[in-house]
Amino acid sequence: MLNLTQPAVSQHIIGLEVAIGRRLFERQPQVVKPTVVADDLAADIGNKLDDAESALASARARSMDVAGTLQIIGHSDFMAEKLAGELPQLLESGIRVHLHAGDGPMVSQMVIEGHCDLGITAHPVTDTRLKGGGCHI
Repeated sequence: MLNLTQPAVSQHIIGLEVAIGRRLFERQPQVVKPTVVADDLAADIGNKLDDAESALASARARSMDVAGTLQIIGHSDFMAEKLAGELPQLLESGIRVHLHAGDGPMVSQMVIEGHCDLGITAHPVTDTRLKGGGCHI
């Protein structure tokens, strides 16, 4: 089931026909038959669409399972100025957030020991147990 109206489906088909430059269906009174081009297109993308749909369903399921409390540690001024504006989205999705103030070595220590899920610091990440990435805000 597509959950689309017939006019919406027709518009999508017309868009595909324009993009391909060929007709996908022979339209006759009371009958619509796929052309050879449509059959070839369906064969080419059929499994790929199934794979994409499966990947989307899996991602949706994972995001629905996210729950609990996200523990974040970082410099208090940074979190107050930059992070606070992003928190409502997490809170609205049902994720609780606990912010810890700390800097430098304390950020690394809290993440390594498992007390925090995310550490934000301006110091270079040198401990090989941690994965660091640059961020420009």
